[in-house]
Amino acid sequence: MLIIFGIISVWTPFVDPFVAERWFTGFTPIWLLPILGLACAYWIFNAVNKKREGTPFVATMGLFIFTYLGLLASKWPYVVPPSYTLADAASAHESQLFLLLGLLFVIPIVLVYTAWTYWVFRGKVKADQGYH
Repeated sequence: MLIIFGIISVWTPFVDPFVAERWFTGFTPIWLLPILGLACAYWIFNAVNKKREGTPFVATMGLFIFTYLGLLASKWPYVVPPSYTLADAASAHESQLFLLLGLLFVIPIVLVYTAWTYWVFRGKVKADQGYH
C-alpha cells in the first residue's frame, strides 16, 4: 500500500495541473500531510519490528487518514472530478437528514451490542492457551 500511495502521490501532480499548482507554489501547510504520512509509515515498521500489538493498527489508520487528506486537499473544492464541487455532488438536504437520523439510532445500538459481546466473551481464552 505504501508503494501505491507513493506512486499516486508522485504521479498526480504531473497529470493534473491544478494539483501541481496547489503543491508547488510556495510552502503551504499541505506539505505536512505527506510528512505525517511518512512518519506513520516509519511508526508502522518500527512497531512491527518491536512486536507491539496495537501500535501498527493506529499507525496504519494515521497513514490512510493523512494520505486521503492529502488527496482531498490537493483537489479541493473539486472533490468529485473533474469539475463538481462537494456541494454540487451532495444529495438533497432531506436525504442527508434522513441518513443522519438513521445513524443516530443505529450507531448506539451497534456500539451497545459490540460492548455486550465483548463483555460476554471476556476471559474465555487464556494467554497461555493460544487459539487451539
